[in-house]
Amino acid sequence: MSVDTQLFRELQPQNISGLTIGGVDGGYASKHLIGYDLHLFRAIAVYSTFTHKNLIRTTYFPSKIPELQLELGNLTLSSRESEIYGSLRRSIVELETATQVIQSTHKTIDILLMDGSPFIRYSGTQNDLLFKYYRRYFDQLFNLLSTAKRNDTQLIWIVKDSRVNTFTSFLGKILPFVAPKVPELLTVDYRTIINRVRDMDLFFYLLKVNSRSFSLFNQYKFSDEIDQNYQNYQFYLKTAKYDIPLRVEGFLPLDKTHNKTLDTLNLISETLLPISQYYNDYGIPAPIVEADARVKIKETEIFDYIKLLRSFNNYPDLNLRRRERSPWKF
Repeated sequence: MSVDTQLFRELQPQNISGLTIGGVDGGYASKHLIGYDLHLFRAIAVYSTFTHKNLIRTTYFPSKIPELQLELGNLTLSSRESEIYGSLRRSIVELETATQVIQSTHKTIDILLMDGSPFIRYSGTQNDLLFKYYRRYFDQLFNLLSTAKRNDTQLIWIVKDSRVNTFTSFLGKILPFVAPKVPELLTVDYRTIINRVRDMDLFFYLLKVNSRSFSLFNQYKFSDEIDQNYQNYQFYLKTAKYDIPLRVEGFLPLDKTHNKTLDTLNLISETLLPISQYYNDYGIPAPIVEADARVKIKETEIFDYIKLLRSFNNYPDLNLRRRERSPWKF
């Protein structure tokens, strides 16, 4: 479903003076050991207050270099299940950090950007542990949405790279009805094009800088609590001339009227533009860029934890697998 009557909307960058805008991202790394799966997580919130002189005061939560959270994984999980577990746990840590920073700040964070999509597709696993964490993820997401609503913080999810074709599929359904009224469409094999391209490829060519696509609503099912109180939206926003568009996702209360919804989506888009236009070929919002840089987990940090574990329990089951401890390096 779309509430937009236009396929594309031209926008103007918003004056963000006086706004506090933040970004949240999480880091994750794992190492498969003999007897253990080692999982490392951390997340950070970076938020800045913009002034009329475009100066920025930046704060980091919980700290400039967040501590790593260590978990020894369950060996009953398969390799694929272990990957799903790690992804779920990282996402939960991100949501927890976002909730905590909204609750702890003395000044309201007007906009908080989250890295990635809020939707996690259920893998169909029958593993009880993974099912527990799927449930925990959606519970924490609802908690974050409720906290943001109480504190008047606008949550926005930024998807940097996407392979989905949600919008192209939607266009494929409506174009046969539109084509007779647009003779230009009949001169090209639009069906083949629609079937072969992804959303980001399509909108890279269709969108101009400072414009967004029409929006789609409720393409995903989250949980009963979320679906009964919020509507999920998504659209594409072109922030930089030589970069692919951002996929922007988020939630709005179900009680918003049609006009208020459009005004909110346009305001969100126009606020994202000035913090994403520092380079012509890289249009990611600056708070997300800095948060991402600060949560990356280096290889040296992983091995430091392995050494620490060995100091407490010097057994061979903490050794790396053979392929990683070969005396010969090629």
